[in-house]
Amino acid sequence: MPAITTRADLEARLRSAAAKLLARQVARAAFSGLAGAALALGLSVVFLDVLPRLLFSVSAGAAVVAGVGVVGFVVAAAVQWRRYRMPDLHDAALAMEARLKHDTGALAAALRLEESSAFFRPLLVRASDDLQMAEAAPAPVLIPTRRLVLIPMLALAAGVAFVAVLNAVPPEGRAPLAVAPQDDDRAAWADIDVGGSRSDSDRDAYRHALGMEKTAATLRDSAKTLRDANASADSKRQALEDARKSLADAEGDFEGAKATELPQNLPADAAEQAEIAKQLEAAAAGLGAKAAELKKSKGGNSEDSGESGEFKVNGAERKLVPFPAIALHPEELPAQSLAAQPPARRAMAQRAMQALERLQDR
Repeated sequence: MPAITTRADLEARLRSAAAKLLARQVARAAFSGLAGAALALGLSVVFLDVLPRLLFSVSAGAAVVAGVGVVGFVVAAAVQWRRYRMPDLHDAALAMEARLKHDTGALAAALRLEESSAFFRPLLVRASDDLQMAEAAPAPVLIPTRRLVLIPMLALAAGVAFVAVLNAVPPEGRAPLAVAPQDDDRAAWADIDVGGSRSDSDRDAYRHALGMEKTAATLRDSAKTLRDANASADSKRQALEDARKSLADAEGDFEGAKATELPQNLPADAAEQAEIAKQLEAAAAGLGAKAAELKKSKGGNSEDSGESGEFKVNGAERKLVPFPAIALHPEELPAQSLAAQPPARRAMAQRAMQALERLQDR
């Protein structure tokens, strides 16, 4: 390095030293951020993915885990910068003097002394020599050896764990209620109603029965209008038209009356109107009885649902989860035999064990 002959040369060299000090601080903060990111990423993998997946069959997801790692990097780097002050020329001079075995204080003194002073020139020569020796001396340790070895290993382990999270199959989650069977299995499970809810065929039958009851109510209202002597001719014609439409919709459900049997035009004779009202009332009574029967029979589903503690097998093929071999004494069963089953299965198995205990007590 050329010798320092002016104050400008000294300040230029010290500015370069200050820039190097800043670069060292950036590297130190980046390494601290790497340590914080590795620690946060490893902990988030354990507490946001591994443990929730094992205990509750849920996961926070790779995005949340990565976000925690980024937050850890920012926090650790910010902690490294919290007390750092940007170095000026005086700080750079003190830092360079700290590398010398015998500090003369010439660098710091040369910055404070005016160039017009008689002592400036010999002091500048001494400061130049000290600066050259300081630049040739080894710099302080940037990162301790222990951290230099442990932190990359921690970062590697956290990175491998995060890659495993990315490649892991997303958990299905454990619902608080029994999981409904798939569409192709609904027919096989139609007779089993351990949850107390209606099957698809049962719900369809119930809706059909409600429609039949609505049609019966329309027919009764039409019959009442036709029997009313104070009703106008227009209202009676409208009632007859409503009854014809309702019977046309219900022809596939009840054969007691057909829309084609009703006259197209309203008869003028009150006796004939009363006869039509009688037909409508009979049709309404038949539809009501048919709807009540349909609701009571649950759409033809006469199999035992198991709700009363008993279950009748009808011999149809079922796609059931295999049960472990059940011993004669339920208390000898391992706890995990039922813990792995769905909630509805566990409830049905519990009822079966209670029934077995009642039989043994006899």
